[in-house]
Amino acid sequence: MSPVKTPARAWVLFAAALMVASPLAGAATAGLSLPTCQPGRHEGSCAFASGPVWGWYAYDSIVIPQGVDLILVDHLVLETRSLLDLAGALRPDASSVPGASIELTSTGLIRVSGILEAAPGFEGRDVSGGVTPVVGMPGERGGSVSIVAATLLLEPTGLIASGRGGNGGEARLRVADPREGDLYEAVGGPAGRGGDVRIPYFTQVSILGAIRLGDGGTGGSALQYSDFTGTWNDRHVAVAVGGAGGDHGSLVLPPGNDPAALILAGLVRGGVGGDGGEARAYGPAWRGEGGLVEADRSVPLCRGENATEPGAIPGAGCDAGAAYAWAGAGGHGIEAGGAGGAAEAATATGGRGGNGATALSTQDRRVPATDGARGGDAGSAQAVAGAGGAAVFTGGAGGSAAIWMGRGGDGGRGGHGAFVEGDASSCLRPANGGPGGRPRGDAYAAGGNGGGFGLLGGNGGDAFGILPSEGGGGAGGGYPYGWSWTCGPVP
Repeated sequence: MSPVKTPARAWVLFAAALMVASPLAGAATAGLSLPTCQPGRHEGSCAFASGPVWGWYAYDSIVIPQGVDLILVDHLVLETRSLLDLAGALRPDASSVPGASIELTSTGLIRVSGILEAAPGFEGRDVSGGVTPVVGMPGERGGSVSIVAATLLLEPTGLIASGRGGNGGEARLRVADPREGDLYEAVGGPAGRGGDVRIPYFTQVSILGAIRLGDGGTGGSALQYSDFTGTWNDRHVAVAVGGAGGDHGSLVLPPGNDPAALILAGLVRGGVGGDGGEARAYGPAWRGEGGLVEADRSVPLCRGENATEPGAIPGAGCDAGAAYAWAGAGGHGIEAGGAGGAAEAATATGGRGGNGATALSTQDRRVPATDGARGGDAGSAQAVAGAGGAAVFTGGAGGSAAIWMGRGGDGGRGGHGAFVEGDASSCLRPANGGPGGRPRGDAYAAGGNGGGFGLLGGNGGDAFGILPSEGGGGAGGGYPYGWSWTCGPVP
């Protein structure tokens, strides 16, 4: 078995072989005089006419003449005992079964001077709904091309191409009525990888034309949002996870033959990693309208209940929910790695604490003013962009990450003190205002790393955001009616 020949070493080795391989060696231009190929095993030679094709064909010799355009409908096997000469085009269209592959087998010569292309992979279905989790369907692998021949010649005009991986499906979760502590998750579907070009056995092979490896599909995006317009009384966690981009298809040669030699010679093209899916998670107090998400960062989740009866304890402001967005990584590639997906997460402002109650002013029953309640904590957020895929030549760029966060809710006002009837030397003191809500400590935005292992690494992604801040404390209570004097001890 001889090693793969590149253009500088190959052509002379095949001049004699092309002349004696078959009496049909020149049949690519005269193939229309041959019988039309029929499925199944047959004796003799045949030629294809333009039209759809699938199934198994076995002849002594098969010709696909120049100018003939065959549509690959489903998996196809062409088998010959002498010559398989492809000068026309065999490729998929919109009617092709996703992932349809091509197998060429000959105990003689396979010569490709036209186009030989497998079908792209199945596209993952988009999924949307209001019941968690919502998961996009995965994309599937692109169709492969497999060639087994004693002698293979890919001429300068020839192209052998495997299919692109299918894209992952989008996941879109709309939360209508969140519940306390629930996790609401949207997960984009992973993409399919590109199909392979496989030449597992040969005696002589010469690659003078191009091999195009299937690109990886794009990962499915994930969006978690709500267009709920009422009062949020409980916090919840919003999570969006983008699907990973598909890896490139591979070139498979027999042991002892290094695909890198063909790649570096510029004869192998394509094989671009798929981009990672975007991830966008929007916590409470964000509105989704017409599929576009708008922010209203000033809207609190909910206000704590004010204390209206003397001695009653006011309610604390609700904490904001969390939002986490993790984008998909770009797929690995030959020419280029896929870009990492972008990530964006946003949460709301905590609720304002309730106001304290005013002291009761009687001689018989002295109920002090109550403190204002604390404000709710701000929501936490993480946005982690996808890393760029590695590649032989150019690594993929990392995705960008962004967070947008509310602030801690303001504390409630303390209750007013009161004058004690009949005793000018004493009064019930005013209460303290409630503390402001705290910012959450796990705000995090990270841009994706650029893809490595290549001649040119990808750029790292950007990271930016508006961090949360602490809410203001509530005002202390005062004395009613503007009275101002020094109070004596309260009996």
